[in-house]
Amino acid sequence: VNVPSFSNINIVWTPVTTETTEETPEYIVIHPNPVSSMASILGDGIKSFEVYNLEGILKIKAKGNEIDMSAVKPGIYLLKIVADSGTYMKKIIKI
Repeated sequence: VNVPSFSNINIVWTPVTTETTEETPEYIVIHPNPVSSMASILGDGIKSFEVYNLEGILKIKAKGNEIDMSAVKPGIYLLKIVADSGTYMKKIIKI
C-alpha cells in the first residue's frame, strides 16, 4: 500500500478578527436561521456584512441586510455585521 507523504504541506491559519468584543444585541436577528438560500439581517442601522467559513476564509461580502447564501456549501458560518451601533458576530447555518 502506497501512502502519500504530507511533509511538504504548509497549513496557514487565518483567524477572523473583529474590533469588537460586544455581544450582538437582541434586536439584531438573522431570519431564517438555518437558511437554505436567502436570509435577512433584521435590525436598525445595518450597513454591511461579511460571511466567513470556520477556517476564517471570507465567502461573502455585501452592503445592506439581504444575505444570499445560495453559492456556499451547507455548514456553519460566522456572520460579521457592521451596524451604526457597532460591529457584531453571529453564527449562521446553511442547510
